[in-house]
Amino acid sequence: MTTADTQARPQLGKRFLVTGSKMAAIPLIFGLSGIIYFIAISAYDDQVGAAYGVALTVTAAVTMLGAGIFVYAMHRLPGEGLHHPDAREQLAHTGGAVVAAISVLTVILLLAGLVLTTLDDTGYLAATYWPRMVGAMFFPMQGILTAALVLADKEGAALRTTVENFGLHFTVAISIWYLHPSPHVALMTIGGAMGLVTLFTLLRKWLRLGKDRWLINRALREGAATFLLAPWAHVRSHPKTLAGAADGIIMMFTFAVVTSLMAQSKPVEALTTAALITVIRTFMLPMKQFGIVAAKQLRRETQVDSARQIKLYVSIASALLLPVAALMFVAPGSLLTLLGASATTVAMEWAVRLCAIALLLEPITGCLASAFKIVIRPTANLGTLAVVMLLGVIPAVTLAALWWGLTMLVAWSILLIARAIFAARVIVQYYSWRRDCLTSPPTQPHRNPVPA
Repeated sequence: MTTADTQARPQLGKRFLVTGSKMAAIPLIFGLSGIIYFIAISAYDDQVGAAYGVALTVTAAVTMLGAGIFVYAMHRLPGEGLHHPDAREQLAHTGGAVVAAISVLTVILLLAGLVLTTLDDTGYLAATYWPRMVGAMFFPMQGILTAALVLADKEGAALRTTVENFGLHFTVAISIWYLHPSPHVALMTIGGAMGLVTLFTLLRKWLRLGKDRWLINRALREGAATFLLAPWAHVRSHPKTLAGAADGIIMMFTFAVVTSLMAQSKPVEALTTAALITVIRTFMLPMKQFGIVAAKQLRRETQVDSARQIKLYVSIASALLLPVAALMFVAPGSLLTLLGASATTVAMEWAVRLCAIALLLEPITGCLASAFKIVIRPTANLGTLAVVMLLGVIPAVTLAALWWGLTMLVAWSILLIARAIFAARVIVQYYSWRRDCLTSPPTQPHRNPVPA
């Protein structure tokens, strides 16, 4: 290790922690907004909580289809900002991708809503889902607006918007807790609040762009024009915009299947599992943001060996998650009570402990895997994740549901095994990438691809 390497590492670590914390705070606060509603409806029947959990998981899974727009925009737009000479063409391409994503997303949301309404006898799912869908269909617009804020060095504006959203959701949750309306009214209020806040978010992000607003307006107009000229061409190319979010789509689809199967026979455990999934996502998404920051610093920094940087960033991410995982492992019963479980068992507490162990893998499965999506390619490790979750977890939980009835302990045992397999694959890729770095030019060690 050189002297320059030794001196640069503390600054790199500090920059990673500060910048990553700002980026990570956005999905963290967003995840907390979903959790507070679980607490608000904890006094209702378990079926109410289970319906909210299933609707939340399904809409989260579907809206992930639009989440790739942010990565797509950041990849295409010049790093110098929106006023760069090359930015107009790339903004128009991104605007077309946004319009295509909204079109595809609307159809999928409608189909998912029809399926949920057909399967639901209580009306609880429909009461939550349809009001939420109003905002969810415009979720892709957040991608281009957030990318514009980041490129304009206005990350603080994006964070401030998220904090304001949490305040609005907290007010609604407190009102439901205090007034205790009927279950259908409570669920419709929650769904409506989430939908309206999403639309209000678009307005505030657009306003906070200041003079750059006209660039986004032009991009959306030009994108809509090109979409109308060749709609099917845009729809066919839509999967390219999903590469950055495909892993999230797979994870949320798997979670949706797990909660739906469990709700058929174990509504209490389905409610708790949905809440735990929200908790996990609350920390998974920030880890992805830390991974994006790690990748940016890897691309910029050449004084410190890339492999040493990766170890530094993963170590910091692990230190951040360790206290949370330890608390979940030591006091699972308290967490279950907080999440609104009407009754707890030893098996449910052990399921929470397995969830805590899975959380400890996130510096690898979240932070490191996300960094590789940028420094190697957007589809890095995607094949392994698809095989493990779609061909491993989903058949396993389906068989468990048919034979014994799916319980929390069985579900989280399967999910933990799958996550450990994926973590092992990411570690293998790390060693391949590190070996490849040794033969790369010292100024750009991060750009050498390794086998998927």
